[in-house]
Amino acid sequence: MDAGRLRNLYTQAQLLVAELRELPLDNNRESFPRIIELVRLVKRLEDSAHDLTSDAADVLAQRAAWLQRATWLREDVASLAQERVHSPDTKQFFLNLLLLLYAGVDAMEGLAQQKEELETALHASEQAKQQLAQRLAGAEAAQADHVSVPRSLLEEALEARSKLVVAQQQLAAREGAGEDAGRRLQALKAEVEQLRVQVVELREENCSHQQLAEERLEVIRVLMERTEGQAASLSERAALASQVTNLQSSLEANASVVDKLIGLNTELMERHNALAVRLHHAAHGGGGGSHGAHSTDHANSHAVPPQKLQDTASEAGAKPEGFRQGIPQHPAAIGSGKSALVDNSLATARDVAAPPSQPSFADALASFLSSSDTNHASSSNASTRRHK
Repeated sequence: MDAGRLRNLYTQAQLLVAELRELPLDNNRESFPRIIELVRLVKRLEDSAHDLTSDAADVLAQRAAWLQRATWLREDVASLAQERVHSPDTKQFFLNLLLLLYAGVDAMEGLAQQKEELETALHASEQAKQQLAQRLAGAEAAQADHVSVPRSLLEEALEARSKLVVAQQQLAAREGAGEDAGRRLQALKAEVEQLRVQVVELREENCSHQQLAEERLEVIRVLMERTEGQAASLSERAALASQVTNLQSSLEANASVVDKLIGLNTELMERHNALAVRLHHAAHGGGGGSHGAHSTDHANSHAVPPQKLQDTASEAGAKPEGFRQGIPQHPAAIGSGKSALVDNSLATARDVAAPPSQPSFADALASFLSSSDTNHASSSNASTRRHK
Protein backbone atom coordinates (compact mmCIF):
# COMPACT_ATOMS: atom_id res chain seq x y z
CA MET A 1 0.00 0.00 0.00
CA ASP A 2 1.41 3.36 -1.00
CA ALA A 3 2.04 6.35 1.28
CA GLY A 4 -1.08 8.13 -0.01
CA ARG A 5 -3.32 5.35 1.26
CA LEU A 6 -1.57 5.36 4.65
CA ARG A 7 -1.97 9.13 4.91
CA ASN A 8 -5.67 8.81 4.06
CA LEU A 9 -6.20 6.23 6.84
CA TYR A 10 -4.30 8.39 9.36
CA THR A 11 -6.37 11.47 8.43
CA GLN A 12 -9.64 9.57 8.85
CA ALA A 13 -8.50 8.28 12.23
CA GLN A 14 -7.58 11.80 13.42
CA LEU A 15 -10.98 13.11 12.34
CA LEU A 16 -12.71 10.36 14.32
CA VAL A 17 -10.59 11.16 17.41
CA ALA A 18 -11.60 14.83 17.17
CA GLU A 19 -15.29 13.89 16.83
CA LEU A 20 -15.12 11.59 19.84
CA ARG A 21 -13.52 14.26 21.99
CA GLU A 22 -16.29 16.69 21.08
CA LEU A 23 -19.07 14.23 21.96
CA PRO A 24 -20.31 14.22 25.60
CA LEU A 25 -19.22 11.32 27.79
CA ASP A 26 -22.77 10.07 28.40
CA ASN A 27 -23.60 9.76 24.68
CA ASN A 28 -22.39 6.17 24.36
CA ARG A 29 -24.77 5.14 21.59
CA GLU A 30 -23.04 7.52 19.18
CA SER A 31 -19.50 7.29 20.55
CA PHE A 32 -19.12 3.49 20.72
CA PRO A 33 -19.67 2.89 16.95
CA ARG A 34 -17.09 5.59 16.26
CA ILE A 35 -14.67 3.90 18.67
CA ILE A 36 -15.12 0.60 16.78
CA GLU A 37 -14.53 2.37 13.44
CA LEU A 38 -11.45 4.07 14.93
CA VAL A 39 -10.12 0.69 16.06
CA ARG A 40 -10.63 -0.62 12.52
CA LEU A 41 -8.71 2.30 11.00
CA VAL A 42 -5.85 1.96 13.49
CA LYS A 43 -5.63 -1.78 12.79
CA ARG A 44 -5.55 -1.19 9.02
CA LEU A 45 -2.90 1.50 9.49
CA GLU A 46 -0.71 -0.86 11.54
CA ASP A 47 -1.14 -3.72 9.05
CA SER A 48 -0.38 -1.43 6.11
CA ALA A 49 2.73 -0.10 7.88
CA HIS A 50 3.92 -3.66 8.51
CA ASP A 51 3.39 -4.44 4.82
CA LEU A 52 6.21 -2.02 3.98
CA THR A 53 8.85 -4.76 3.87
CA SER A 54 11.42 -3.20 1.58
CA ASP A 55 15.00 -3.07 2.82
CA ALA A 56 15.52 0.45 1.48
CA ALA A 57 16.48 3.03 4.08
CA ASP A 58 13.69 5.44 3.14
CA VAL A 59 11.09 2.66 3.27
CA LEU A 60 12.29 1.56 6.71
CA ALA A 61 12.10 5.15 7.96
CA GLN A 62 8.56 5.49 6.59
CA ARG A 63 7.59 2.22 8.24
CA ALA A 64 8.91 3.35 11.64
CA ALA A 65 7.15 6.71 11.31
CA TRP A 66 3.80 5.14 10.42
CA LEU A 67 4.12 2.58 13.22
CA GLN A 68 4.79 5.41 15.68
CA ARG A 69 1.71 7.26 14.45
CA ALA A 70 -0.33 4.08 14.79
CA THR A 71 0.94 3.72 18.37
CA TRP A 72 -0.19 7.27 19.17
CA LEU A 73 -3.60 6.56 17.70
CA ARG A 74 -3.87 3.31 19.69
CA GLU A 75 -3.15 5.26 22.90
CA ASP A 76 -5.85 7.78 21.97
CA VAL A 77 -8.31 4.94 21.36
CA ALA A 78 -7.51 3.39 24.77
CA SER A 79 -7.94 6.75 26.52
CA LEU A 80 -11.26 7.50 24.81
CA ALA A 81 -12.61 4.01 25.49
CA GLN A 82 -11.62 4.23 29.17
CA GLU A 83 -13.33 7.62 29.57
CA ARG A 84 -16.62 6.28 28.21
CA VAL A 85 -16.57 2.78 29.69
CA HIS A 86 -15.27 3.50 33.21
CA SER A 87 -17.86 4.31 35.87
CA PRO A 88 -17.76 4.22 39.71
CA ASP A 89 -21.04 2.30 39.58
CA THR A 90 -20.33 -1.37 38.81
CA LYS A 91 -23.68 -1.87 37.13
CA GLN A 92 -23.13 1.12 34.82
CA PHE A 93 -19.61 -0.11 34.05
CA PHE A 94 -20.89 -3.50 32.87
CA LEU A 95 -23.68 -1.77 30.95
CA ASN A 96 -21.10 0.36 29.11
CA LEU A 97 -19.10 -2.77 28.28
CA LEU A 98 -22.25 -4.40 26.98
CA LEU A 99 -23.01 -1.37 24.78
CA LEU A 100 -19.45 -1.49 23.43
CA LEU A 101 -19.90 -5.19 22.66
CA TYR A 102 -23.17 -4.39 20.90
CA ALA A 103 -21.37 -1.77 18.80
CA GLY A 104 -18.71 -4.34 17.90
CA VAL A 105 -21.38 -6.88 16.95
CA ASP A 106 -23.14 -4.30 14.77
CA ALA A 107 -19.86 -3.50 13.04
CA MET A 108 -19.21 -7.22 12.52
CA GLU A 109 -22.66 -7.69 11.02
CA GLY A 110 -22.10 -4.67 8.74
CA LEU A 111 -18.76 -6.06 7.61
CA ALA A 112 -20.26 -9.49 7.07
CA GLN A 113 -23.01 -7.91 4.96
CA GLN A 114 -20.46 -5.94 2.97
CA LYS A 115 -18.41 -9.08 2.50
CA GLU A 116 -21.49 -10.95 1.29
CA GLU A 117 -22.29 -8.13 -1.17
CA LEU A 118 -18.69 -8.13 -2.39
CA GLU A 119 -18.73 -11.89 -2.79
CA THR A 120 -22.00 -11.63 -4.75
CA ALA A 121 -20.54 -8.91 -6.97
CA LEU A 122 -17.35 -10.95 -7.39
CA HIS A 123 -19.37 -13.98 -8.38
CA ALA A 124 -21.29 -11.88 -10.90
CA SER A 125 -18.01 -10.51 -12.25
CA GLU A 126 -16.58 -14.01 -12.59
CA GLN A 127 -19.70 -15.10 -14.47
CA ALA A 128 -19.42 -12.08 -16.75
CA LYS A 129 -15.73 -12.88 -17.24
CA GLN A 130 -16.56 -16.45 -18.15
CA GLN A 131 -19.23 -15.31 -20.59
CA LEU A 132 -16.81 -12.85 -22.20
CA ALA A 133 -14.14 -15.54 -22.35
CA GLN A 134 -16.61 -17.88 -24.01
CA ARG A 135 -17.62 -15.21 -26.46
CA LEU A 136 -13.97 -14.41 -27.16
CA ALA A 137 -13.20 -18.06 -27.67
CA GLY A 138 -16.16 -18.32 -30.03
CA ALA A 139 -14.98 -15.24 -31.92
CA GLU A 140 -11.45 -16.60 -32.19
CA ALA A 141 -12.83 -19.94 -33.41
CA ALA A 142 -14.96 -18.18 -35.97
CA GLN A 143 -11.96 -16.14 -37.04
CA ALA A 144 -9.96 -19.33 -37.43
CA ASP A 145 -12.72 -20.89 -39.48
CA HIS A 146 -13.19 -17.88 -41.63
CA VAL A 147 -10.21 -16.11 -43.03
CA SER A 148 -12.09 -12.95 -43.38
CA VAL A 149 -13.91 -11.82 -40.20
CA PRO A 150 -16.57 -9.23 -40.43
CA ARG A 151 -15.66 -5.86 -38.99
CA SER A 152 -18.60 -5.98 -36.58
CA LEU A 153 -17.23 -9.13 -34.98
CA LEU A 154 -13.80 -7.58 -34.61
CA GLU A 155 -15.26 -4.54 -32.91
CA GLU A 156 -17.32 -6.76 -30.67
CA ALA A 157 -14.24 -8.78 -29.77
CA LEU A 158 -12.27 -5.65 -29.02
CA GLU A 159 -15.10 -4.34 -26.83
CA ALA A 160 -15.28 -7.69 -25.06
CA ARG A 161 -11.55 -7.58 -24.36
CA SER A 162 -11.87 -4.06 -22.99
CA LYS A 163 -14.74 -5.13 -20.76
CA LEU A 164 -12.72 -8.14 -19.65
CA VAL A 165 -9.81 -5.93 -18.58
CA VAL A 166 -12.16 -3.61 -16.69
CA ALA A 167 -13.85 -6.61 -15.05
CA GLN A 168 -10.46 -8.01 -14.02
CA GLN A 169 -9.52 -4.67 -12.48
CA GLN A 170 -12.81 -4.47 -10.63
CA LEU A 171 -12.38 -8.05 -9.51
CA ALA A 172 -8.89 -7.31 -8.14
CA ALA A 173 -10.21 -4.23 -6.31
CA ARG A 174 -13.07 -6.22 -4.81
CA GLU A 175 -10.71 -9.01 -3.80
CA GLY A 176 -8.57 -6.42 -1.98
CA ALA A 177 -11.67 -4.99 -0.30
CA GLY A 178 -12.75 -8.50 0.69
CA GLU A 179 -9.35 -9.23 2.24
CA ASP A 180 -9.52 -5.90 4.06
CA ALA A 181 -12.99 -6.75 5.34
CA GLY A 182 -11.73 -10.17 6.49
CA ARG A 183 -8.86 -8.56 8.43
CA ARG A 184 -11.28 -6.09 10.00
CA LEU A 185 -13.56 -8.95 10.96
CA GLN A 186 -10.69 -10.86 12.58
CA ALA A 187 -9.61 -7.75 14.50
CA LEU A 188 -13.16 -7.20 15.75
CA LYS A 189 -13.45 -10.84 16.81
CA ALA A 190 -10.18 -10.60 18.75
CA GLU A 191 -11.32 -7.39 20.42
CA VAL A 192 -14.71 -8.89 21.34
CA GLU A 193 -12.97 -11.93 22.83
CA GLN A 194 -10.64 -9.67 24.84
CA LEU A 195 -13.64 -7.72 26.14
CA ARG A 196 -15.34 -10.96 27.16
CA VAL A 197 -12.24 -12.00 29.11
CA GLN A 198 -12.21 -8.61 30.84
CA VAL A 199 -15.89 -8.98 31.76
CA VAL A 200 -15.21 -12.42 33.30
CA GLU A 201 -12.25 -11.04 35.28
CA LEU A 202 -14.30 -8.09 36.52
CA ARG A 203 -17.12 -10.41 37.61
CA GLU A 204 -14.67 -12.58 39.56
CA GLU A 205 -13.17 -9.49 41.18
CA ASN A 206 -16.65 -8.27 42.08
CA CYS A 207 -17.47 -11.63 43.71
CA SER A 208 -14.25 -11.50 45.76
CA HIS A 209 -15.07 -7.94 46.89
CA GLN A 210 -18.56 -9.04 47.91
CA GLN A 211 -17.18 -11.96 49.95
CA LEU A 212 -14.70 -9.64 51.66
CA ALA A 213 -17.51 -7.18 52.45
CA GLU A 214 -19.62 -9.99 53.97
CA GLU A 215 -16.69 -11.10 56.14
CA ARG A 216 -16.13 -7.54 57.34
CA LEU A 217 -19.83 -7.18 58.15
CA GLU A 218 -19.69 -10.38 60.23
CA VAL A 219 -16.66 -9.06 62.15
CA ILE A 220 -18.45 -5.75 62.76
CA ARG A 221 -21.54 -7.62 64.04
CA VAL A 222 -19.44 -9.66 66.50
CA LEU A 223 -17.69 -6.51 67.71
CA MET A 224 -21.02 -4.75 68.19
CA GLU A 225 -22.35 -7.68 70.26
CA ARG A 226 -19.22 -7.59 72.43
CA THR A 227 -19.57 -3.83 72.81
CA GLU A 228 -23.20 -4.19 73.90
CA GLY A 229 -22.20 -6.80 76.51
CA GLN A 230 -19.41 -4.57 77.81
CA ALA A 231 -21.82 -1.61 77.95
CA ALA A 232 -24.26 -3.65 80.06
CA SER A 233 -21.40 -4.69 82.39
CA LEU A 234 -20.28 -1.08 82.71
CA SER A 235 -23.85 -0.03 83.55
CA GLU A 236 -23.99 -2.66 86.30
CA ARG A 237 -20.64 -1.51 87.64
CA ALA A 238 -21.83 2.10 87.65
CA ALA A 239 -24.97 1.08 89.57
CA LEU A 240 -22.85 -0.83 92.12
CA ALA A 241 -20.49 2.14 92.43
CA SER A 242 -23.48 4.41 93.11
CA GLN A 243 -24.74 2.00 95.77
CA VAL A 244 -21.29 1.89 97.38
CA THR A 245 -21.17 5.70 97.40
CA ASN A 246 -24.61 5.87 99.04
CA LEU A 247 -23.60 3.31 101.68
CA GLN A 248 -20.37 5.18 102.40
CA SER A 249 -22.34 8.42 102.82
CA SER A 250 -24.76 6.63 105.19
CA LEU A 251 -21.88 5.17 107.22
CA GLU A 252 -20.19 8.56 107.44
CA ALA A 253 -23.48 10.09 108.67
CA ASN A 254 -23.80 7.31 111.25
CA ALA A 255 -20.19 7.85 112.33
CA SER A 256 -20.88 11.54 112.91
CA VAL A 257 -23.95 10.58 114.98
CA VAL A 258 -21.84 8.16 117.01
CA ASP A 259 -19.23 10.88 117.58
CA LYS A 260 -21.96 13.19 118.89
CA LEU A 261 -23.23 10.38 121.14
CA ILE A 262 -19.76 9.89 122.52
CA GLY A 263 -19.57 13.62 123.25
CA LEU A 264 -22.98 13.54 124.96
CA ASN A 265 -21.96 10.45 126.92
CA THR A 266 -18.83 12.24 128.10
CA GLU A 267 -20.89 15.27 129.13
CA LEU A 268 -23.37 12.97 130.88
CA MET A 269 -20.58 11.27 132.82
CA GLU A 270 -19.16 14.62 133.88
CA ARG A 271 -22.54 15.83 135.11
CA HIS A 272 -23.16 12.49 136.82
CA ASN A 273 -19.85 12.73 138.65
CA ALA A 274 -20.56 16.35 139.60
CA LEU A 275 -24.00 15.30 140.85
CA ALA A 276 -22.47 12.48 142.90
CA VAL A 277 -19.96 14.92 144.44
CA ARG A 278 -22.72 17.40 145.34
CA LEU A 279 -24.79 14.63 146.84
CA HIS A 280 -21.78 13.49 148.84
CA HIS A 281 -21.06 16.99 150.13
CA ALA A 282 -24.72 17.54 150.91
CA ALA A 283 -24.87 14.30 152.83
CA HIS A 284 -21.78 15.11 154.98
CA GLY A 285 -22.61 18.73 155.55
CA GLY A 286 -26.35 18.57 156.37
CA GLY A 287 -27.01 15.75 158.82
CA GLY A 288 -25.98 12.62 160.63
CA GLY A 289 -23.13 10.56 159.51
CA SER A 290 -25.19 7.45 158.97
CA HIS A 291 -27.64 9.23 156.75
CA GLY A 292 -24.81 10.82 154.74
CA ALA A 293 -23.06 7.53 154.41
CA HIS A 294 -26.26 5.91 153.28
CA SER A 295 -26.81 8.62 150.63
CA THR A 296 -23.23 8.33 149.46
CA ASP A 297 -23.52 4.58 149.14
CA HIS A 298 -26.80 5.00 147.30
CA ALA A 299 -25.23 7.43 144.81
CA ASN A 300 -22.20 5.26 144.33
CA SER A 301 -24.38 2.20 143.80
CA HIS A 302 -26.31 3.95 141.03
CA ALA A 303 -23.31 5.59 139.41
CA VAL A 304 -22.10 4.18 136.09
CA PRO A 305 -18.35 3.71 135.92
CA PRO A 306 -16.88 6.18 133.42
CA GLN A 307 -14.74 3.50 131.84
CA LYS A 308 -17.79 1.31 131.23
CA LEU A 309 -19.72 4.14 129.57
CA GLN A 310 -16.74 5.00 127.44
CA ASP A 311 -16.28 1.35 126.40
CA THR A 312 -19.99 1.08 125.55
CA ALA A 313 -19.86 4.24 123.43
CA SER A 314 -16.67 3.09 121.74
CA GLU A 315 -18.21 -0.28 120.90
CA ALA A 316 -21.40 1.33 119.57
CA GLY A 317 -19.58 4.11 117.67
CA ALA A 318 -16.80 2.01 116.21
CA LYS A 319 -17.03 1.60 112.46
CA PRO A 320 -17.70 -1.90 111.16
CA GLU A 321 -14.76 -3.99 110.11
CA GLY A 322 -16.20 -4.36 106.58
CA PHE A 323 -16.40 -0.58 106.16
CA ARG A 324 -12.75 -0.23 107.18
CA GLN A 325 -11.81 -2.70 104.46
CA GLY A 326 -13.90 -0.87 101.82
CA ILE A 327 -16.81 -3.42 101.96
CA PRO A 328 -20.11 -1.69 102.89
CA GLN A 329 -22.20 -3.36 105.61
CA HIS A 330 -25.98 -3.60 105.73
CA PRO A 331 -27.57 -0.53 107.40
CA ALA A 332 -29.41 -2.80 109.88
CA ALA A 333 -26.11 -3.75 111.48
CA ILE A 334 -25.21 -0.10 112.05
CA GLY A 335 -28.70 0.72 113.31
CA SER A 336 -28.57 -2.14 115.85
CA GLY A 337 -25.33 -0.82 117.30
CA LYS A 338 -26.70 2.68 117.60
CA SER A 339 -29.94 1.38 119.17
CA ALA A 340 -27.91 -0.47 121.79
CA LEU A 341 -26.01 2.74 122.59
CA VAL A 342 -29.30 4.66 122.89
CA ASP A 343 -30.80 2.01 125.21
CA ASN A 344 -27.71 1.99 127.45
CA SER A 345 -27.61 5.79 127.63
CA LEU A 346 -31.33 6.02 128.48
CA ALA A 347 -31.02 3.30 131.10
CA THR A 348 -28.10 5.13 132.65
CA ALA A 349 -30.01 8.41 132.64
CA ARG A 350 -33.00 6.75 134.32
CA ASP A 351 -30.84 5.06 136.98
CA VAL A 352 -29.14 8.31 137.97
CA ALA A 353 -31.15 10.43 140.41
CA ALA A 354 -31.03 13.81 138.78
CA PRO A 355 -31.83 16.84 140.87
CA PRO A 356 -35.10 18.68 140.28
CA SER A 357 -33.26 21.50 138.57
CA GLN A 358 -31.91 19.12 135.76
CA PRO A 359 -35.00 17.23 134.44
CA SER A 360 -34.69 18.49 130.85
CA PHE A 361 -31.23 17.07 130.06
CA ALA A 362 -32.33 13.42 129.87
CA ASP A 363 -35.36 14.43 127.84
CA ALA A 364 -33.18 16.44 125.47
CA LEU A 365 -30.79 13.48 125.11
CA ALA A 366 -33.63 11.07 124.39
CA SER A 367 -35.16 13.51 121.88
CA PHE A 368 -31.80 13.96 120.13
CA LEU A 369 -31.19 10.22 119.93
CA SER A 370 -34.72 9.60 118.65
CA SER A 371 -34.32 12.23 115.96
CA SER A 372 -30.93 10.75 114.98
CA ASP A 373 -32.51 7.31 114.78
CA THR A 374 -35.35 8.71 112.61
CA ASN A 375 -32.86 10.42 110.28
CA HIS A 376 -30.84 7.21 109.99
CA ALA A 377 -34.00 5.23 109.15
CA SER A 378 -34.97 7.76 106.45
CA SER A 379 -31.43 7.65 105.00
CA SER A 380 -31.52 3.83 105.01
CA ASN A 381 -34.92 3.76 103.26
CA ALA A 382 -33.71 6.22 100.63
CA SER A 383 -30.60 4.12 100.01
CA THR A 384 -32.79 1.00 99.73
CA ARG A 385 -35.04 2.70 97.20
CA ARG A 386 -32.04 3.83 95.14
CA HIS A 387 -30.64 0.31 95.28
CA LYS A 388 -33.93 -1.08 93.96
